[in-house]
Amino acid sequence: MLITKTVMLKLNGQNVKHLENLGYKIERRQDKWGSFSFKTGTEIEVKVEHLKEGSHINIKCSCDYCLKKR
Repeated sequence: MLITKTVMLKLNGQNVKHLENLGYKIERRQDKWGSFSFKTGTEIEVKVEHLKEGSHINIKCSCDYCLKKR
């Protein structure tokens, strides 16, 4: 069972498209060349279920059988 429900995730070029497809609103700014991009270092709160497979974010969970927390 998941204990951690949401995590703060730092945006990068690999996860922005994935999160936008899930419905997350990501603030973008127009740069001096007219392109829209997000500010470097931006973090948003994301549900644990929406993390990409292979994510290195640590989450807390407990065993459904012995209730040991990990």
